[in-house]
Amino acid sequence: LRGIVQSSAAKGFSIPRAVREPIRMSLVAVRRMAEEAAIDSSPLFLGRAPWKNLGIFFESLRHYEVIPEDRALLSSAASAATSLRQTSEGRDDLPPGARAAQGLASEIESWRKLAEESLGPAIPEDGAGATT
Repeated sequence: LRGIVQSSAAKGFSIPRAVREPIRMSLVAVRRMAEEAAIDSSPLFLGRAPWKNLGIFFESLRHYEVIPEDRALLSSAASAATSLRQTSEGRDDLPPGARAAQGLASEIESWRKLAEESLGPAIPEDGAGATT
């Protein structure tokens, strides 16, 4: 397997680049669902099913330590998790879907934290703080 991966990398294939689009699309889906769930009449909070696959996706990213090269995905993940958290603010008795959405927010935050720790501090584009 190592030989295949090295050969693919030499041809321009990169696993982190290959997962970028599914991560981006999943984060877009999370934000759309959070926007829809924010509407009081939304059925998204009635059941766990709409949230489950996304939760498993981000749990798998964390479990298998999938770290994107694109730091913008981490900013997008933070925004998506915040959107999910805001959908349940001020509610005392959360329906099953709302609890699942909060679980999804936790999975996204856990994956993002792992990725940020793995990537290390961002280097400013102007080079400030870089050592020579």
